[in-house]
Amino acid sequence: MKNQPSIVLGTWSWGTGAVGGDQVFGNHIGVEELKPVFDEAMKNGLNLWDSAVVYGMGASENVLAAFTKSCRREDVRISTKFTPQIAGDTYNPMLPQIERLVKVMRSVGDRYGISPAQLALAWAIAKGTTPIIGVTKVVQVQEAAQAAKIALTQEEVRTLETAAESTGVDTRGAWEMPMM
Repeated sequence: MKNQPSIVLGTWSWGTGAVGGDQVFGNHIGVEELKPVFDEAMKNGLNLWDSAVVYGMGASENVLAAFTKSCRREDVRISTKFTPQIAGDTYNPMLPQIERLVKVMRSVGDRYGISPAQLALAWAIAKGTTPIIGVTKVVQVQEAAQAAKIALTQEEVRTLETAAESTGVDTRGAWEMPMM
């Protein structure tokens, strides 16, 4: 695909009201707050949006549709899907191992002046994937755009993979082929 963006921006917490983001996420982010987020993303070439009917029972799709009406169709890409289940609230017993992995991520990220969250994006991109992230603030788009510009070395990817393997955290989806 020509000019494929390196990050997908998620809209799952977009919209307000009984079926909007405030119902699930406790936020009250509407069109006025989200329009600058959309504009910043488009300005930075982040034009692939993740959406689904279950995101606020259509509320997020309505907000996204309002923004895309002023764009040329070929300038916006939208991904959607069917989500059959929602995960329950349970304690994650992997938390201590994940915290050790985050410490390594922070160490590598510090070399670039980026956060572990941004490093996770750069790592995913280095592995040949297109990460999907939720955005509700302009700064999140700016941080994602910054992360998309990071080119991790093979040694840094190996360091991250080794840390993940030693903590027992599986960083690959079941569908992915081994990268190394």
